[in-house]
Amino acid sequence: MTPKGNAVFLLLTLLVVITIVNGRPKIFRNFYDMARTLCKLPGELCLKDKDCCDEYCYPVHGIKYCVHD
Repeated sequence: MTPKGNAVFLLLTLLVVITIVNGRPKIFRNFYDMARTLCKLPGELCLKDKDCCDEYCYPVHGIKYCVHD
């Protein structure tokens, strides 16, 4: 390939890589999303009491939910 062809190929490859990296979903878009992974709000499914923010985990018909005191 010619140097001009190599430069065009490299530029297109770099553009595709940048597009793919920027299009990936972010792990945490903001602080609220990060905090939501740490604890659950009332009405959400849970496994144990420490999963819930200020509530406790209570079974309803065999499914556990976070509920207020």
